Amino acid sequence: MVAYFSVYDLVEDAYGPPYLPTKDFEANLWDKGYFHAKGTYKNELAVTDGDELVPEAIDITCVRETNICTIAVADLWGHALNVDVTPNDIGAWTDRQITFVDDSSICAVSTMVIDRTTESVNVIVRKKAVIPEYAAKSPLHPCDGKLDKNITLVGGFEVYWHLKQRFEGRCALYFHLLLFTMNALYFGMIYWWWRRKKARQA
Repeated sequence: MVAYFSVYDLVEDAYGPPYLPTKDFEANLWDKGYFHAKGTYKNELAVTDGDELVPEAIDITCVRETNICTIAVADLWGHALNVDVTPNDIGAWTDRQITFVDDSSICAVSTMVIDRTTESVNVIVRKKAVIPEYAAKSPLHPCDGKLDKNITLVGGFEVYWHLKQRFEGRCALYFHLLLFTMNALYFGMIYWWWRRKKARQA
């Protein structure tokens, strides 16, 4: 029984690690030209497991003087920590919003909108209307099957709980069947042992 729950917890945590950061939206220095936020990304348009984003720690820092928003992304791959830091030129900084566009991807254009009023960070990812010719002719077809995404910066627990619920909805039945089978074998062995003992006494 202990082994069963240990395996269940290990597999469940693999689908949604609970170490992701809480959401933090720091806009108190917005008017002085500084903004910072952290959390993790969630794809609001995800329908299947393949649409889910890899759980990552996101750190965003924007400085109006340099006109740069720096996004640091950290994730675990096996036992290795991967960190990627990308500077982005700010497109607009108003009293309410900071926005910028990233079209460096072969297949998609990403627009980030940081909204001071709603304290939200959203990334709108849309497939490019015109795919570069080299990508369109590539035998690997890198842009095929690419879907639009509406990504929101949220707290780590929200992502963890969402992935946990998805995992349980898909796999819990199999684990419960395994538990039932293990219990049936256990009590079956006890009954078999009791019958043998009784037969010997007779």
